[in-house]
Amino acid sequence: MNMRFHLSIITLFFFFFAIAQPAVTNRKDTIGSTTITYQTTCYGKPDSSVSFINVHENENTSVIAAKQVFNAAKKYCVTQLRCRDMRLISFIYKGKTFTVDPNRIYTAKGALASLKKNSRSYNDDVFAAALKLVDLLGKNFTDSFINNKSLVVALHNNTNGEPLSIISYKSGSESQNATDAYINLQQDPDDFFLVTEQSIFDFLKQKGFNVALQDNVHVTDDGSLSVYAAKNRIPYINIEAQVGHIAEQKKMLEAVLECISRRVGTDH
Repeated sequence: MNMRFHLSIITLFFFFFAIAQPAVTNRKDTIGSTTITYQTTCYGKPDSSVSFINVHENENTSVIAAKQVFNAAKKYCVTQLRCRDMRLISFIYKGKTFTVDPNRIYTAKGALASLKKNSRSYNDDVFAAALKLVDLLGKNFTDSFINNKSLVVALHNNTNGEPLSIISYKSGSESQNATDAYINLQQDPDDFFLVTEQSIFDFLKQKGFNVALQDNVHVTDDGSLSVYAAKNRIPYINIEAQVGHIAEQKKMLEAVLECISRRVGTDH
């Protein structure tokens, strides 16, 4: 083989290998003594108007599924909140330890409730200052990854059965937060969508997925992103699947990509 041709083949191999690799960027934020990293992995030419996010670091099935789907589609990014491999965020401020749920800090009411629930003492000035730090953390996140998006897709995983499934939104603990819920008896009730728009609900129902439509007017303000999105009129989808259900979560993600494609087509 001609040496120049041989070197060209090698060069092309490394060129295409480099193109195929996802682009990974890290944005950092701090709260008290704790550093939080928002790791964004992008594939191909991503659509920056759509935000796919994972805020609970222990819900890994959702991220694995997203990376596989986006790698195949050569499009979109997924942003993971990373903090010590823990579900909750703990930080030390003025000698006291505080803890919050990173999906309960996006409204003032929710942030207060989360800090009270997960922290020991809260009747002092230090707690009030710590709450301001939590509020700022939530604001920084929404400013960076949520606001001005045409769609936000949250990636979550749950456990088998109670406490959360599509049944929760039909006749259980979350039923007061939903205006409608469709259950496909052929599907695992732990694999379901929560959405904030009627048109998205109708599309996913027609596709045969378990799906709940949030009551954006009367939903309990728990500080979650679904509540924040509704308050700010940002279309929102939560993909909730049982831990380990990678194939099911991939199908759910693929349906969301089809929904996005149809929405874009309708807009034009």
